[in-house]
Amino acid sequence: MLGDRGFGCWGTLAQCCQRGIHGVFRARGRLRTDWRRGQRLSKHQRLVVWKKPRHRPSYFTAGQWADFPRELTLRVIRVVVTQRGFRARKIILVTTLLDHQAYPPAALAELYRRRWDMELSLRHLKTTLQMEQLSCKTPANLQRELWMHFCIYNLVRRLMFEAARKANVPLHRISFAGALAAARRYGETLLRARSARKRKALLSELLRVLAEDLVPDRPGRREPRAVKKRPKSYPRLTFPRSEFRPEMEATRSFKRRKYRRAN
Repeated sequence: MLGDRGFGCWGTLAQCCQRGIHGVFRARGRLRTDWRRGQRLSKHQRLVVWKKPRHRPSYFTAGQWADFPRELTLRVIRVVVTQRGFRARKIILVTTLLDHQAYPPAALAELYRRRWDMELSLRHLKTTLQMEQLSCKTPANLQRELWMHFCIYNLVRRLMFEAARKANVPLHRISFAGALAAARRYGETLLRARSARKRKALLSELLRVLAEDLVPDRPGRREPRAVKKRPKSYPRLTFPRSEFRPEMEATRSFKRRKYRRAN
């Protein structure tokens, strides 16, 4: 299990140990250990013991909290970031992988770097699949709309996986937006195919097209968080338009805008 500092808490790590799942998270707040304590494995890694907090979080029941052990033995790793473009220069990772020879710090640092793929997946869900604004009104329909987006996302990912597996190409080199557009085009043709043989040939051609149209391999590329499109400087419509129009027309900005349009 891989996660950012929002998951690097005692409760999540205790759940990982209880279920037999290994986790790699970024330590947060006071959980960043004192490097003078613990068993020294190397300059940038320690074996530490985290004790169970006194106060139970609200998202755990009393029975779940009682089943957790009193102590957790974990490995803490300090990663020094030397590449330009990164905001953080030192990152503290905490993991349940205690074998420092089988799982060296460099490998875990590279693994944590893949966490950015989660951000890209969320971007595809919200932007590429247009899930930023949901149109349904009732909770039941909203839940159906969310599940439909998740279903489409998983189907496109499965299509990308099959294309990468058959052509033996890296999965991250296949474009999600390109796979979605190709699936839409070939889906209409597949519906018009009259035989199973024709549909099988079209599906093989679709996988071949996805594997050939690869995105450039740009390791370490900087991804600044900036918005390209500039929204219009209009006020937000926070109540019915029939009530909003008289109040808006009485403002000076509306009168200036109306005067500029007339001239």
